[in-house]
Amino acid sequence: TALLLAARDPGARVALFELGGELGANLGRTTRWTMLRDLAERGVLCRTGARVLEIRDRSVRIESSGHVEEILADAVVLAVGARSHDPLQPLARARGIPYRLVGDAGAVGTALGAIHQGFLAGSAIDGVGVRLAS
Repeated sequence: TALLLAARDPGARVALFELGGELGANLGRTTRWTMLRDLAERGVLCRTGARVLEIRDRSVRIESSGHVEEILADAVVLAVGARSHDPLQPLARARGIPYRLVGDAGAVGTALGAIHQGFLAGSAIDGVGVRLAS
């Protein structure tokens, strides 16, 4: 979101805040490096360990390490983490529809992990299983 906002308006002051100690902690290593590089190249202000107290028209008030400060910003993005979301499992179970949980429906993970889980689930349809070319 922060990258999109910065790309749409290169002159905008975009600020990204993470309450935890690390941005993109649940991303793969190279994906995280690329994201951090892109944020820096677009001039996005990134702050970790910051609790947002108030978002105003052209600024944001944060608390970090016991100090309150106001930062000028045209757009504010809050990195609030991820959680699993699976509203379809109870419906499938109630109707007796076979299913497999993949990606963040089962547990928060990486995109690469979700792709792999989806591949394995798709490969198991009708007992086909995974067949590798020799």
